[in-house]
Amino acid sequence: MRLMITAALLCLFSLALAPHAIGDAHGADTGPLAETFRCTFNEGKDIDDLWAAADYFNKEADEIGSADLNAYFGAVLVPFRASMDGDYGWIGYWPSLKGMARGLKAYYGGKGEEADQRFADVAKCQSGLWLRTPILENYPEDDATPEADVVELYGCTLNAGATMTDVEAAEQTYAGPNADAPIATERWTPLYATTEVDLIYLVAHADLDAFTSFQAGWLTSTEGQASSAKFNEVMDCQAGVYTGRIIRSPAEE
Repeated sequence: MRLMITAALLCLFSLALAPHAIGDAHGADTGPLAETFRCTFNEGKDIDDLWAAADYFNKEADEIGSADLNAYFGAVLVPFRASMDGDYGWIGYWPSLKGMARGLKAYYGGKGEEADQRFADVAKCQSGLWLRTPILENYPEDDATPEADVVELYGCTLNAGATMTDVEAAEQTYAGPNADAPIATERWTPLYATTEVDLIYLVAHADLDAFTSFQAGWLTSTEGQASSAKFNEVMDCQAGVYTGRIIRSPAEE
């Protein structure tokens, strides 16, 4: 399991799942999804108990053998340089809403309830579900420095009068100049979540050196300053810093 350092919005996990069910989509599917959980330890429980529950979850998911569960990604985030309404968060990725429904059906047809109970014994959590839109997909695997992967997450509120067309135009000022940069960037928008932000950006780097090198070059460049100005015209964003551990990665085909 790789460790990663994550820059994330203070209120990223201040979410509660809206009162909708998977079936409310009436057969419609989606693109890739992100699920988020904000969790507070139960009395007497700590991070070691969480790792034990996560290990059990991972083992049971492997034994179930569902293709949709095998495509799932999960990571735990813990505050590093940020305030957080909770002790840790979980980020999970599903390929689609239908894939999530199939994966959960397989999960609860196996030992999913037992795995969930282990998590429930550790902490109380609130959850949200987000649509993911890839912007850059150049994330380089770097197993040589597993403790230093870096991910930025920005939570943003649109300025008055701003539209998604304006958002996409701002994104192009970032994506165009960084088309070949060794980073991955995606936008999250709420699907089934109550949240004070309109969207979230995730930016992943190979390690801490790559993160600082990219930021130093981008923020001082003409393109970077122009892009920042464009984003500021469209939205207001905030961030914090978390450490985390990748619990589950998609199985290689």
